[in-house]
Amino acid sequence: MKTRLTFLMAMMTMAVASSAQAAPSFVELKADKPAYTVGERAILTSYVKIRPDNPNYEIYLSATLNGAKIKITKITEKEAVSITPRFIVEGAYEWQVDVYLQDKKTAADLNAMIVFYEEEIFTLNRELEEQTDPEKVEMLTAHIQRDEQIIAAAREQLEENRRKIETQVLNIDVAAVKNNFDSQAELETPVFSLEKDKDGCGYNVGESAMITASLKSEFNGSDGAQEAVMTGRIADVVLFPVQISKKEFIFTTDIFTVADIGEQTFEATLYIRSKARADALRDAITKASQRRADFIEKRDRSEDPAWKAYYQREIDDLTNIIDEFYRQLDEMLTLVGASTIIFCVKE
Repeated sequence: MKTRLTFLMAMMTMAVASSAQAAPSFVELKADKPAYTVGERAILTSYVKIRPDNPNYEIYLSATLNGAKIKITKITEKEAVSITPRFIVEGAYEWQVDVYLQDKKTAADLNAMIVFYEEEIFTLNRELEEQTDPEKVEMLTAHIQRDEQIIAAAREQLEENRRKIETQVLNIDVAAVKNNFDSQAELETPVFSLEKDKDGCGYNVGESAMITASLKSEFNGSDGAQEAVMTGRIADVVLFPVQISKKEFIFTTDIFTVADIGEQTFEATLYIRSKARADALRDAITKASQRRADFIEKRDRSEDPAWKAYYQREIDDLTNIIDEFYRQLDEMLTLVGASTIIFCVKE
């Protein structure tokens, strides 16, 4: 297998080199924005540009951030993502991705074995914590040690199954915090208006209110066009609008009850975030969700406990990255301003 892997790597390199004067570039690295500020996190993507013609082989990636290992998760066969911790110090950072060629089936079998025995060790350790019988403690300890040896051997085989073919580096600049507006003046004037769908006092019990928020302008920031995001609130009840155009949002309240009789205050809050970055995140969520659905189907079809555990680990990794994408969408929001409108409810 080592000979076949080395031969395939040589053939791939020669094939690419013969079609271009420069050394082959198997992956391309991109950040989700040109530069970052302290307090932000970066979403870093590796795009596989060259894949083995032989379907028995695949590209494997590992990554570091300033020399420390950072998780890199495949969301498609050609895209893998790292999400950095929140930057706490300004300066230069370096995301390094090492590219390997590996036998696909061998790697999958070994990874399934590792996951299976890691799960078994977790279960055995829980049993060990509750065990007081010396003989059973000794038996469980021996079982755990055996599993650890199996995992170590499998990881060693994984390393032997891989051949490094490239290292790529992406430099990341982190600066001090600054506003995401073209001008601070945008914060100094009202940026949207509120209008309810009824004149006068307002509404009767059994009705609901429709309140329209109209933006006075569109926004641009240091990272391009910004998309508007709005939320509303009446007391402790949070309302989410329907956006009917770039500048208009409609909020609809719940049906009013006797408990709502009296004066009510509706507050709307406006945020913005980079539209390009948000679109890219939503696209990544779609891709990762599809890959997770594929693994769920494979898990449900499999009857092998080791493969079930492996597929579940992949599902968990993708669930985590999807959650991070959604969290990043929220963290990208920049507060612009808030406004209120008062109405009343009567019998």
